[in-house]
Amino acid sequence: MNKNTKIKLRNKVKLGWFLLFVLLYLPEKVFAGWKLEVPIPNLGRGEVSLKDYVTGIYNFAAVAVAIVGVLMFLVGGFQYMISAGNRGMSGEARKTMINAIIGIILVLGAYLFLSTINRDLINFQDLNFQQ
Repeated sequence: MNKNTKIKLRNKVKLGWFLLFVLLYLPEKVFAGWKLEVPIPNLGRGEVSLKDYVTGIYNFAAVAVAIVGVLMFLVGGFQYMISAGNRGMSGEARKTMINAIIGIILVLGAYLFLSTINRDLINFQDLNFQQ
């Protein structure tokens, strides 16, 4: 492994730790005193159905992927800015931005595709078992 590869790997590890810190630690400290004006559905209620879990996971995943896609696009743009004409770095930055756009298009395309086929594929319904 050459010196440039080690430096890039070290920078990626540092970025990963920083993002982990930002995503896990800071929201707890920054928003500690805030009170929700709109209650989260099913929070504090005794019964939670499978529908609530699946819908919550789907919505969370879609939003998380969109946010990560936008952040990766910004990272690629930042890499492109600091490449200073270096063709290798600018090529990697373009790849990062293109991959981020492809990821966002895939998530939005999946939602559009499922909603076009059948709206009930997105709006998960409770399972009704009949005897």
